[in-house]
Amino acid sequence: MNLVKSLVALIFVVLAATGFGTDSNVGQSIADLLNRESGTDITLLADGLIKDSGDKKDLANSLSYQGDELWQVELTGKQLKEAFEKSVSFYPSPFSSFLQVSAAQITFDPSKPIGSRIQSITIGESSTPLDPDRKYKVAMPASLAKGGFGYYSIWEFKTPSRVVRQTIGEVVRGKGVHSQAFRWSSKPSFLATSR
Repeated sequence: MNLVKSLVALIFVVLAATGFGTDSNVGQSIADLLNRESGTDITLLADGLIKDSGDKKDLANSLSYQGDELWQVELTGKQLKEAFEKSVSFYPSPFSSFLQVSAAQITFDPSKPIGSRIQSITIGESSTPLDPDRKYKVAMPASLAKGGFGYYSIWEFKTPSRVVRQTIGEVVRGKGVHSQAFRWSSKPSFLATSR
């Protein structure tokens, strides 16, 4: 039993070192800046679009594709919940489809079966519970909006409601890590990272 606990602890240490598949200061900071730029209800950013540059002062260096357009699209609350379920479907393994978010708080239970791990979702500063029937304005990089990172099973936009910015790189260029507030929590406690 102690060996199993030691192996689980080691896995968490490795995940913290890589940062992928976990809430991160870099990912949340980028998502916050994209959200502020777009003025949408929520912003999503796939972990696979972030690289570990080690540069905490210029977040553009942490983007794998700085030239990706920033799109605004509409998703229902039901689609958002499906996306969050997908995001934690491989937890605790690293997963490029894990979503860094802005303007949302998500609680999940990793001991539950895949597809039913999300326990609660709130949106905005007022922490309003997600309404599955409501349409939300969502900002995300075009590659994700087009269904990238496996999200094509939930959405696949050919065109946006609007192009917020021609490149996500220009939104975050010269801006550093600022977010310390993690958006994902779980029982048992979710492992966050400072990547």
